[in-house]
Amino acid sequence: MSSSLFIVTNVEEEERFDLPILLEFLRGCPFIKNLRDAAIESMLLDGDFFDDDEEIEFSVHRGENCVSMDDRGLISAKFCFLMQQSYPAPLYIFDEGFTFQLCVEGFRDPESLFDAILKAPNQD
Repeated sequence: MSSSLFIVTNVEEEERFDLPILLEFLRGCPFIKNLRDAAIESMLLDGDFFDDDEEIEFSVHRGENCVSMDDRGLISAKFCFLMQQSYPAPLYIFDEGFTFQLCVEGFRDPESLFDAILKAPNQD
């Protein structure tokens, strides 16, 4: 299943992440490596999130209103779930076609979040 996922703090408005809190998570998470300035002008930071033998790249968009990754797999659900555990406000995920929207804080573990992503409409 390949489709981008986006993480935001408020779906209705382009609310920005609290950058110090976001950076604390990104710098402190033991599953993140290669946090770096983004090569693309519209992005602020890029990094890699890994777990077991899987890895995904994520990007923090300039303006800090969105974090994106090009994956809808379990590893993406793990990234979103861990990010929610470190962030004081509800986080929402949606796909590039806006075919679904999920509030991450309502899930008990990454696996249940991943199940909901699998059951969500797929634009591919």
